[in-house]
Amino acid sequence: MTFMKEKLKILYVLETYYPFVGGLARGFRILAESLAASGHDVSVITQRFEEMKPFEVVNGVKVYRVSSPIKNRFIAGLFMLPLIIEKGRDADIIHTSTYGTMISCWIAKWFVKKPILITVHEVLQDMWGEIYKQPKAFAAKVFERALLALNFDYYVVHSDFVKEKLAKLKPKNNIRRIYCTANYEYFDVRKARPQAARRELGIKDEFIFAYFGRPGVTKGYQYFIEAIDKIADAVKNAKFLLVLSKEPVEGYKNALELVSKCKAKDRIIVHDPVPLFSKGPCLRDYMAAADCIVVPSLSEGFGLVVAEACALGRPVVASNAGSIPEIISGKYILVRPKDPDAIADACISVARGKYKRSKKKVFTAEKKAAEHLKLYREILENKIKL
Repeated sequence: MTFMKEKLKILYVLETYYPFVGGLARGFRILAESLAASGHDVSVITQRFEEMKPFEVVNGVKVYRVSSPIKNRFIAGLFMLPLIIEKGRDADIIHTSTYGTMISCWIAKWFVKKPILITVHEVLQDMWGEIYKQPKAFAAKVFERALLALNFDYYVVHSDFVKEKLAKLKPKNNIRRIYCTANYEYFDVRKARPQAARRELGIKDEFIFAYFGRPGVTKGYQYFIEAIDKIADAVKNAKFLLVLSKEPVEGYKNALELVSKCKAKDRIIVHDPVPLFSKGPCLRDYMAAADCIVVPSLSEGFGLVVAEACALGRPVVASNAGSIPEIISGKYILVRPKDPDAIADACISVARGKYKRSKKKVFTAEKKAAEHLKLYREILENKIKL
């Protein structure tokens, strides 16, 4: 039987969504709003945090937020389960993501009897040994493998790098690579107000090296902080901006402790996450104000900050890790992961105007939405055997 419905009812179940500004939230917001703008009925179930509304419609997307008494991504996902079942029964297709909501969606599929896809952002496996010491590394590897053993109808990944790693655990014909996207309309350098961000920071003509993101275990933020003193010695007018999420708490505390040990700590600004939209300077303005954006990740499933920095034409120093070599373009230097000296040397080179140049790569929202919609229809029209 062929599924001929023109407009689909799509349900996304996600750990975070707007007003969060992290990579997962931004990437899925672009996808959800693009499909809603095309006339599809799009809903999102996500976590509710302080001051967030339990329900609102954001640019045509119905957003349901569920509170959890315990701050744990998996427990929060389980508290979403009743609503996932309720809304899932009315949906044509459900799309979730690793890792916090995948258990609840795996349980829900036995009740809703609808196709459920999952986006797998990263597969770390052997890399856990580079992140944690034993036995924690072994435990993390086993836990990740157990989660990825949960069967879903289809798997979406954002890079060939992740596809290759996931294919070692899942059938290749059950995985589709669809590149993530930067919001090029938003990350348009012509709309940016870098001087407004500099005024807010109290910085005039200094050379800004910046990090944007979570202090997560794979983000490598500590190696950039460890490189700061060497950079500061060589670049006398350098300032360092760390736009850090306070989650995970352990990583945030570690970042603050590392900053306190820097000789150049008086030249470091630790800033809370910046909103996408604000009467004052927004994320685009802060990123455009940076003279060099540093992405020292140990692994990246796509590297959204890289794509956004490149969209703004900012020079980037990034680890030669994960999907970053696939994504990066424009002005950049790739360095060895976990190497503060290599990061410092590259940052100093950027300050001196020395970096690689290449043709800009573009990952559009239109293409991402079209490829997801094509996959949804192939599944629903039984072109893909589940």
